[in-house]
Amino acid sequence: MSKLLCPFVMIVALLCAHAASGQDQSQNQEKVSSKSIDSAKVYFAITKDNGQEIIARIIRQDARELEVITKDGRTIIIPQHIVTEIKAVDEKFVKEGVDYLGEDPYRSRYVITTNGLPIRKGQNYGQFTLLGPEAHFHLTDRFGVGVMTSWLGTPLIGTLKYSKSINDNLHLAAGALIGTGSWIAPDYGFALPFGAITLGNGRYNINFSAGRGIFWDEGIATGTNLFSVAGMARLTPKTSFVFDSFITEEVSFVIPTLRFHRRNEGAFQFGFGRIISDGESVPFPFVSRLWSL
Repeated sequence: MSKLLCPFVMIVALLCAHAASGQDQSQNQEKVSSKSIDSAKVYFAITKDNGQEIIARIIRQDARELEVITKDGRTIIIPQHIVTEIKAVDEKFVKEGVDYLGEDPYRSRYVITTNGLPIRKGQNYGQFTLLGPEAHFHLTDRFGVGVMTSWLGTPLIGTLKYSKSINDNLHLAAGALIGTGSWIAPDYGFALPFGAITLGNGRYNINFSAGRGIFWDEGIATGTNLFSVAGMARLTPKTSFVFDSFITEEVSFVIPTLRFHRRNEGAFQFGFGRIISDGESVPFPFVSRLWSL
């Protein structure tokens, strides 16, 4: 049975390649108390309990309410009890005619691979795909761990990733996936160390990654190299184009998708990819649901 299972486990592992927890330690929207800086000179993203987000400067605040002025000059009074979050915003994202796009915890995630964008501590997320469920947890601003499996509970994969931003548009990451065939094939296992270089930010980026997959079964080990080119472009405040691919010596995948952002409700992603092997190309659909944990 394990020989029959090997191709399935290998495909799942490669499809999940680089899906270690990840994403963007943005300098632009780091959570800041409005009392620690001159709030009359800085724009804030003020989130209400219904999910609405207001971009404004804070003129006055007390225990009961906020008085703010929006970028188009309107003065608004917001009761404190309906405010769920206040984040400082880099003013270059609040220019006339340009929509401010908040961060989500999936900005380092493509279709099934990840990039080098770090993510803040506590920005955890989960995902359901046709392959199975997964969850990723960010223990620090640079380090995260995760777990994923198929709907049959095999393979069972643990992930880890360390990310570091060199500057605003250059990010690096190193990590690994370690898995087992679990209850169906307990003697089967694999490891996939990888590295990633990302150019860009959480809205527009391109990523290059590479890894070495090592598989073992009944004491016999084999390996294959993995390469990936992926990218992301925010088309509208609620829509992104996401492209993913990876290439091995045996099989290649190309997966373009559209991602629909739903603010606090997560994101939905779908597209149609192709599996290329032995000169043949087979289409396959991809659907996933992402949400914050």
